[in-house]
Amino acid sequence: MANNWRLFATVLVSACCMNTDGFPPSELLSQMIEPSEYRYQDIIIGGEVVSYGRNDCTARYCAIQPILDQFDGPFSVLDLSAHNGYYALRIAQDFPHVLCVMVENESPAVVQRLLTICRANDHLGNIVFLNKQIKPDNLRFLAERHHFDVALALNFFHHTGDDWRAMIDATLACVDCLIVETPPREARLLRDHNERRTQIHAYLLSLGAQPIAQLKRHTTGQPVDLLLLRQQDARGMQSVRKLNQELFGAFNGLYPETGEACTGEYRERSKVPRCEAKTYKTIAVVIPSYNNEKWCIGNLESVLMQDYPAEFVKIIIANDCSSDCTRELLEDYIETHSLQNRVLLINNEERRYSLANLHHMICGFCEPTDIVFDLDGDDRVLHEHVFDFLNRVYQDPAVWATYGRFITYPRKERGKTYEIPREWIAENTVRQYRAFPMHPRTFYAKLFHLIDTEDFLWDGEFFKSGGDTAFMFPMLEMAGHHARFTNEFLYEYNMGSSLNNFRVCGSMQQESSDETRRRKPYQPLQKLFEGA
Repeated sequence: MANNWRLFATVLVSACCMNTDGFPPSELLSQMIEPSEYRYQDIIIGGEVVSYGRNDCTARYCAIQPILDQFDGPFSVLDLSAHNGYYALRIAQDFPHVLCVMVENESPAVVQRLLTICRANDHLGNIVFLNKQIKPDNLRFLAERHHFDVALALNFFHHTGDDWRAMIDATLACVDCLIVETPPREARLLRDHNERRTQIHAYLLSLGAQPIAQLKRHTTGQPVDLLLLRQQDARGMQSVRKLNQELFGAFNGLYPETGEACTGEYRERSKVPRCEAKTYKTIAVVIPSYNNEKWCIGNLESVLMQDYPAEFVKIIIANDCSSDCTRELLEDYIETHSLQNRVLLINNEERRYSLANLHHMICGFCEPTDIVFDLDGDDRVLHEHVFDFLNRVYQDPAVWATYGRFITYPRKERGKTYEIPREWIAENTVRQYRAFPMHPRTFYAKLFHLIDTEDFLWDGEFFKSGGDTAFMFPMLEMAGHHARFTNEFLYEYNMGSSLNNFRVCGSMQQESSDETRRRKPYQPLQKLFEGA
C-alpha cells in the first residue's frame, strides 16, 4: 500500500513541483510519506491529496467552508498548530484572494515536513509558514502587528496546559472569527486532562461560541463539536494584504523564503464556486435495494443525517422483491419515524434488477433539474456534509455530472478511482478508457432522460448486471467537459456484502461492460438546459 501511494504521489509531485529547487519528487516523498509515522492530517500537493492521515479532514473542511463563503473580498486566515497545513492549503487553493498564515513548532520533523509541503505547493502565492512556539505572549505580539479575520484552532488548546485560558484570550485579541475543535473526555486519559477539555469547551460556550458541526474524534470515533466564536460580522481585510516583514522575522518565518506573500487579485474560486447559504438544488437519492436487511437502515440513515434542508432532498427506494426482511425493516422504520412524506418506497412484485429500477425511479419521479445521487442499497453516504458539498459544486453551471472517490467498508481503505484524462473526453473515446467512473456518481436527471431506452437493453431486456456502464458512458459522452471528477471522499462502498455483483455474477458484469463499450458513442451536447 505504501509503495503504491509513493508512486502515485511521485507522479503528482512531478506534475506540480517543477519549480521546487533542490527538492526532487523522490526526496519530497521520502520526507513526507512515512507509513510508520503518526499523522492525523492529509497531505496536499497541487490541490491533490497524496497521503491520508487519521483525521477526516474533508468533513471538517466542508463545515468550515460555509463560514469563509460569508466574507466579501480579500481576508486573512491564521492556522494555529497547522501540522501538515491541510486546511490552510485548501483555503489558499479555493480562495486565491485570501492570505493564509500557518504557525507550527511541534518538532523539527513536523517543521521540516510542513516546509517541504509548502515548497511543493509553490504555485500558491498566498501562503506563509511561521516556525514559532505558540504562547500567549507571542499571540499578543502578533495582535499588535496584524489582525486576522479567521483563526483555526483545531485540536490545539487542550495541548497548551494550564495556559489554555490565556491562550484563548490572546487568540481572540487578534481575530474576528475563531473556529475551534476541542476533543471530548476519553476514558484512557488522566482526570486532569479530561477536566481541562471540559473546562475549555465550557469557557468557549460562555463566550458565545456556537456548534456548527458534529464530527468524529480521530482516536476514538466519539462525537466532537466544531465551534464558531464570532466577535463581529465577517468583513474581510480592508488594506492589509501582506504579512508584516517585522512579524515574519520575529516569528521565524520559513516560507516563502523571500518573506513576500500576499493574496491574489480577488476573483471567484475556480474549483468550487461561491454559493449563497440558501441557494439549494434538489438532490434526488435513488436507491435500488435487494436482500439488504443487514444494511438497509444504515443506508437510509446516511441520507437522513445530511445537514441539508429536507425539502430539497428526494429519497426513492426500489425494494427489488427481496426475499429477506428488507421490505419489513424499511416499512417499519419509515412508519416509526414518520417519514412517509420524505421517503418513497417502491416494492416490486417481481425481480427487475438494478438498472431497470434506476430507470423507473429517475424517469418516473425525478425532474430534469434534479441532481441524482446513485446510491446502492448496501452502501452509505460517507458523512453528513456530502450533499452540501455537492450543492456547492453544482452552483457552477459548467458542471452537469460528477464522479469521484469512495472509502471501502469494512476495511476503510481508499478505493481505486481515476479521473478520465481530458484528451479522452475531447476525442469522445471515454468508452475505451481502461478505468470506469466510480462512486459517488451524480448527474442532472435530464442527462439520464436523454439516453435512448434501447441503450439500456441487451437482447430485449434491461442489463441485469453491470448496468451502470449503460448509463454512465452515454451521460459522460453527452456531458463532455461538463463532467467533473471530485477529489473528495464522499461515499462508502460496501465490500462486506455477499451480494456484490463481482462476487455473484462477475462474468456477466464483465460481459455487460464489454457490450456497452462496443456500442456507438453519444455526441457531446452544446447545452443541457434552455437559456444555459
